[in-house]
Amino acid sequence: MEQYTQLLTQLITNADQAVTDENLEYLVNFYTENGTLVVKDDFHISGKPSLKKHFSYLDPEELLAIKEYN
Repeated sequence: MEQYTQLLTQLITNADQAVTDENLEYLVNFYTENGTLVVKDDFHISGKPSLKKHFSYLDPEELLAIKEYN
């Protein structure tokens, strides 16, 4: 069980670093083809093309806000 905890922790760390580095390609590839990002209760973004479009519109401060929220 500990190995899964370590793996999950590393994935989260990598995603956080991608936000900091503004590595949008990594963030998009973090999701499956039909993956969904729940921004808030009534705002969901599904699918890699939509995720890529959404992430590309964010400015660095918004990306950091996502990191701080998670």
